[in-house]
Amino acid sequence: MYLSDLTKNQQAKVVRVGCERALACRLADMGLRKGAEITVKPDAPLGDPMHLMVLGYDFTLRKKDAKHIVVEVL
Repeated sequence: MYLSDLTKNQQAKVVRVGCERALACRLADMGLRKGAEITVKPDAPLGDPMHLMVLGYDFTLRKKDAKHIVVEVL
């Protein structure tokens, strides 16, 4: 399952980040690494970008970028 498939209030753990190196490094800097736990918060009105909580802080991520992150639902 991909991060982009999750709905609000779901929790998941990152299994793999499968994208180009530059984007993978940027996501890792934000805390989206293998094993990180994510909580999906309520979305923007049109559903994009996604509102996420990782490592105790909130940020947003475009769904096209979230499609590269494989997660396991907790």
